[in-house]
Amino acid sequence: MKRKITYAALLSFAKKNTGKFFPTVAQKRLFMVEVIDGDIVCYPESKIDVWLSPSIQLKHFNSTNDLRPGKYPAKTFSNSYFVGLVSAMINGTKPIAQSELPRRESRPRLPSAEFDAEVRSLRKDVALLLPEGQARPLKKEVTTLQVCRDPAVKAWVLKTSKGKCAACSKPAPFKDDDNLPFLEVHHVIHLANGGPDTISNAVALCPNCHRAMHHAKDRKTRVAQLYQRFSRLKK
Repeated sequence: MKRKITYAALLSFAKKNTGKFFPTVAQKRLFMVEVIDGDIVCYPESKIDVWLSPSIQLKHFNSTNDLRPGKYPAKTFSNSYFVGLVSAMINGTKPIAQSELPRRESRPRLPSAEFDAEVRSLRKDVALLLPEGQARPLKKEVTTLQVCRDPAVKAWVLKTSKGKCAACSKPAPFKDDDNLPFLEVHHVIHLANGGPDTISNAVALCPNCHRAMHHAKDRKTRVAQLYQRFSRLKK
């Protein structure tokens, strides 16, 4: 019996396993899956490549149920990752255990979410050695989907802020090249989580408070205070 999968199902699987490593089917190489701006991206363990749209591969799989990368119509590096991810989803393959991953020194730089998680872990390591770093950091090209924001919303939020942070009420820390108070627009319900780009979901924050809304331990309390302070904000 043939199995058919949808991009929505594959995306859901990728979201549940973002930042985790899986093996490809044919060559047993590792790749890491991540979801960026609603699109699936796969990072090889040993190369600086990415996997982009799976539309051609999905169509081929649904018509053939073929899990052999070499049989796929698109002759790109993406085939192995697509087949590996589909195989992991339909066969219940578990991610590679952390202990089985290559040593940290040989691994590529991880995407932002995984990178920040590793930084937090290393900060707790009392035996952290002096790192060598990278004299010539590797680079990679990543193609993702971007949310098309309304410039009028950002302009309105900044203009009505009167140069004061919506969280701490302090004046903007400096002025920009146009001699205007520098504040950043924050979407209370993040755009990446489906939040709307409207004035009922946006406030002007100083850079410090903006970072706090994303990373502070008490960020939920800070968000609740914004809702109490601004009646225009809608949950």
